[in-house]
Amino acid sequence: MKIYNFLFGLLVMTSCVGLENPSVPTTVEAEQLQRIGSGPQGHHQESHAVSIDQLTNKVFDYGSKTHLTDTCSFYFECDCCSAELMFFKDNSFYMLDYCESDVTLTHGTFEISPTHVDLHFSGHSTTKAYNWEYEAGNSTIPYVFKDTTTAAQSFRFNSLLCNNKVFLEAGSEALIEADKDPQELIGKIEQVKGGKE
Repeated sequence: MKIYNFLFGLLVMTSCVGLENPSVPTTVEAEQLQRIGSGPQGHHQESHAVSIDQLTNKVFDYGSKTHLTDTCSFYFECDCCSAELMFFKDNSFYMLDYCESDVTLTHGTFEISPTHVDLHFSGHSTTKAYNWEYEAGNSTIPYVFKDTTTAAQSFRFNSLLCNNKVFLEAGSEALIEADKDPQELIGKIEQVKGGKE
């Protein structure tokens, strides 16, 4: 029996010869990781009083500051760590939180002060979740919509500028102005609000 265990172990070890070790990053990956770890600290950041015009009709990426690059943008390399947020002139906001094939829409109101922006989440959310039964052929509905209500929450974000982009930070989280089409995000918001595919 010991000889079979030895031969099996030898077979496994020799079959792996020549394969790359996935835990060792390539040069490009190592450079990207170094950039991510450095964050936007190397770029000009200063306290900045934002106006409603600087926030509205723009898409903001939301995520952990650990995913910030040195170009004042996010580098997301995960399935459930990004969101997009949009502010509106009526002091409301909507945020789409992405996790694999699901998307959750939350909303609330915001207030602007000289040094920060306060986000007041309503506690109501709608999730557009992929219906795995559809993939198995057991359902004709590809997505299921679910409403959830939790306690309302408020968060205070310090307002800064980073490479002339509005940059809002609260602890380890950040919102940063993104170069994305606002109409595309409005379409996604309306799709989840209306419970449509």
